Amino acid sequence: MPRLSRISSEGNFFHIMSQGINKNFIFKEETEIKKYIYIMYDLKEEYHIEIIAYCIMSNHAHLLLKINSIEELSSYMHKLNARFAQYYNKKNKRVGFVFRNRFKSEVIRDEEHLYNCISYIFYNPVKAKICKRPEEYKFSNYKTF
Repeated sequence: MPRLSRISSEGNFFHIMSQGINKNFIFKEETEIKKYIYIMYDLKEEYHIEIIAYCIMSNHAHLLLKINSIEELSSYMHKLNARFAQYYNKKNKRVGFVFRNRFKSEVIRDEEHLYNCISYIFYNPVKAKICKRPEEYKFSNYKTF
C-alpha cells in the first residue's frame, strides 16, 4: 500500500523527529553529530527553513522548524536525511537505510504548544539522564537560543 502524503496544515512551526532504523544508534561519534548539524544548516537557505531548536541524541534527532510550505519541509527533511545517510554509510562501510521510516512531524498549533515543544526538545537529554541541565548538553542549540 502506498504511503499517505503529509497533510498540509495551517502551521508554520513543526516539531520534527527522525529516528535510527530499529532504534539503533546512528550518532555514535561526535563527528557524526556535527555532520548532521552542518547539513541541517547548509540546507536551510535552499528550502527557506528557520531552525528554532534542535537536540541530536544517539538514536534520534528533534528539530523545531519554522517553514513557509509543507512541500519545502518535506524536501528539506528528505535531503537532510539522505545526505547524512550517504555520509554515514560511506564512513561506516555499510549499505541500507539509516533512518526509520519517514521523519515524524507535528504541527505546532499555538504559542503555548510552541514553548512546550522547545522545552521538550532541550530537556530530552536531561530526561535521558545524560546530563543534569540542558545547558550541559553540547548537541543542541540551547546555549544560543
